[in-house]
Amino acid sequence: MALFENSLKSDLAKHPTNEKYSRLFFRGIGFDYPEGAKDEALYSTVGNEIEQENYAGASVGLPFLNTHLLILDAPAAAWGHWIAPSSALPHEGEVLFPSGIKFRIADVVKSNGFKRAHFMGSFLIDIIPPPFLEKKPEFIAAEANYKYIKKYIYTAVIPAA
Repeated sequence: MALFENSLKSDLAKHPTNEKYSRLFFRGIGFDYPEGAKDEALYSTVGNEIEQENYAGASVGLPFLNTHLLILDAPAAAWGHWIAPSSALPHEGEVLFPSGIKFRIADVVKSNGFKRAHFMGSFLIDIIPPPFLEKKPEFIAAEANYKYIKKYIYTAVIPAA
């Protein structure tokens, strides 16, 4: 494990830190797994601090999206490194933060639901259906089958000690 840690730190040193390019980052998360409701409550409560025991990835561009979108406000001291040039998915503009950083939940905003949804995929689509379509049973049933952003979670990143 120590060899891995040393190798990773050496590689990160080759990439610019977040102070050189951005302060806001994005991370898609979802809670559709066993114990997910407990984690969703943790991430949805303003004031909670959530420590990342492992390295945490985020994006300067469009992240892999899920049902919740974390918006991270990271100071330069958070020591995030832009790794997109050497990533398998460079278009995501990934930033890697070291283990031990914390997210303090600053605000949680629910979306307007499926009737005005930001749909997921390799790109974001904003859909506003016409009123006659909203009443159709097929449209109502579709909500359960599609992933869309249900909450926007604004966080302040607290650097690792």
